[in-house]
Amino acid sequence: MTDSANLRPSMTYGGSGGRPFSDQLPDGARICEVYIRHGEYVDGIRLSWTTADGSRVDGPYHGGPGGNPFKENFKSGPSPVVHAQVHPP
Repeated sequence: MTDSANLRPSMTYGGSGGRPFSDQLPDGARICEVYIRHGEYVDGIRLSWTTADGSRVDGPYHGGPGGNPFKENFKSGPSPVVHAQVHPP
C-alpha cells in the first residue's frame, strides 16, 4: 500500500471538463471493487463497497466512456485508499 505522505499530483491530461468528486462511504463500509476505464490515461472510475450489514453498493461512475474496462476486487483485509483525478474527454 502506498504511504499517502508520498503522494503527489500528476500533470493534468485530457479535456477541460470534469469536476472534483468525493464518494463519501458510510461508517463501517469497506471498498470491495474498483472499476476503471483507461487507455494511456484513466478515463473514468467507480468504487463499490460493502456496508456494515454486508450489502453491496455501487457508487456513481465518474468520468468518460473511453478506454478499456478493468476491475480489481478486494476480498479481505483493510479497505484500500484510492486517490484519483479524472478528466473526461
